[in-house]
Amino acid sequence: SVASAAGAADGGKENGSAPESSEEMAVDCIRRELNKLGGSYGDVAEIFCRDRLTSKCRRHGLSAGFALDLTTGWNLSDPDQVKEAEALRDQVKPRFLMGSPECGPFSQLQTFKSGSAEAQEKRLAEARNHLRLSAKMYWQQMADGHYFLHEHPHGAASWQEEEIQELLRDPRVHWIRNDQCAAGQTATGEDGQEGPVRKTTGWITNSRILAERLSELQCPNRAG
Repeated sequence: SVASAAGAADGGKENGSAPESSEEMAVDCIRRELNKLGGSYGDVAEIFCRDRLTSKCRRHGLSAGFALDLTTGWNLSDPDQVKEAEALRDQVKPRFLMGSPECGPFSQLQTFKSGSAEAQEKRLAEARNHLRLSAKMYWQQMADGHYFLHEHPHGAASWQEEEIQELLRDPRVHWIRNDQCAAGQTATGEDGQEGPVRKTTGWITNSRILAERLSELQCPNRAG
């Protein structure tokens, strides 16, 4: 996979993001896909991502565009900053955009979270706004003849949101389910031992090359 799905295994601590090799694989797939297009500024950009791919672009001959995330100074819950982000995407027109909006409020475990129902509803409303913004940018990518990749945990309720369902109905869009352990993802358990973490992840993209490569990453012990 390109980057780790949010959340480590129960009782474990995730060892950062996905291994370098998986991210390098993704950028190489992107390079192959973008070779079909003419050159432009900002080959690879990210929204709701912590610079997972843009920092690795140059070694593959690609240029880095923007990385919009709280960790890079962007609060996309602020309507004014949302307008700025949309204007930036329209200006840069990145050839590839990766999105990984917050998945926590869509988690199957959300029911067991502490806190008031009002607070949970507020988080869910904010997460839906982020998902809506991401989907809007994905449509703009396709309208420009460019590519996108969206990541969320396979079991997240977000896959049933209308914005995502609408994308899935488009024949240009591919849906992939894969396992992080096949890309080398590990976590350290309470016993201090490091081991593989399946972390089944869902993806949608309009890049056939990337979809085919991601679909190869399947856990050999899925039936176990």
